[in-house]
Amino acid sequence: SDAADAAADYAQAPGRGALLVWTRGALVLDRRFGGATPEERFDSLSMHKTLVALLVGRAIEEGRIASVNDPIGTYVAEWAGDPRGAIRIIDLLTMTGGVERQRLTSQPPYNLETRMLFGNDVWGHALARGQAQAPGLGFHYNNVETQLLGIVLERATGVPYADYLSTRLWRPIGAADAGLWADAKGKVRTYCCMLATAQDWVRVGRLFLDEGRSGGRRVIRSDWMRAATAASSLNPGYGYQLWRGVGADEARTDGVGSRLQRAEPYLTDDLVMLFGFGGQRTYVSRRCDLVIVRIGAQTQDWDDSVLPNTIIRGLPGGRC
Repeated sequence: SDAADAAADYAQAPGRGALLVWTRGALVLDRRFGGATPEERFDSLSMHKTLVALLVGRAIEEGRIASVNDPIGTYVAEWAGDPRGAIRIIDLLTMTGGVERQRLTSQPPYNLETRMLFGNDVWGHALARGQAQAPGLGFHYNNVETQLLGIVLERATGVPYADYLSTRLWRPIGAADAGLWADAKGKVRTYCCMLATAQDWVRVGRLFLDEGRSGGRRVIRSDWMRAATAASSLNPGYGYQLWRGVGADEARTDGVGSRLQRAEPYLTDDLVMLFGFGGQRTYVSRRCDLVIVRIGAQTQDWDDSVLPNTIIRGLPGGRC
């Protein structure tokens, strides 16, 4: 269709990639670019963050974590008795923890963010961060806060993060083998860089369509799925480690130099986005019964309104 071709033209970039669209119970568009195959795994970058938030919900359901209001010092011994230990899990989920952050740079002297990304002790770098401001005072997109959630998960469950992700989420949705980026100590970078197929991100998106169910099986509690996609108190454009289409545009920056841009209003007001740097995206609208996954070469001028609006205009009647 014209809409499919227009969407594919926008999604395609030099190199390998994919554009997949799921609606009304079927995969209706599957375009591969640059010779990419269905089995090929791509770097999701920060789309991984949303999986961490879903696993927090699973850990609460299992009683491993008591509440989102728990101070993280309950689970992170290094910060017990430290003011940073008073940061709550909900503060980390919504990027309002106030943890020290720095812009990523490849220029020497390498800063904290660069050392966490490429160093051999990702937990150590996260736990060495100071507190820039009291928690709950402002929204600041911060990779360290997602890494701290990964530490909380591993400490609270007593299960290595990779195993917990595999057994509680990834295998239950029928996803294929994926890759995680671990440091020299075997600790996973939970804020980025999961290698997975485009099809498996469709499976993740369908969890949001079906309020936590996959193949008729409950994977994540429906109330957690609703909470994760609701507006957070300090940024209506952000939920639990994911972006929302409806929100305060002036607050919607990813914190690493990219604005979340849109040239026109979204055609559905319930859009949520799993966001990876440079145009790695999973868009979901329950109202439209729609999942869109775009994976591919990074671009610095990605417009988040193009793919969802183009696909919605191509639906019967040109709307949901």
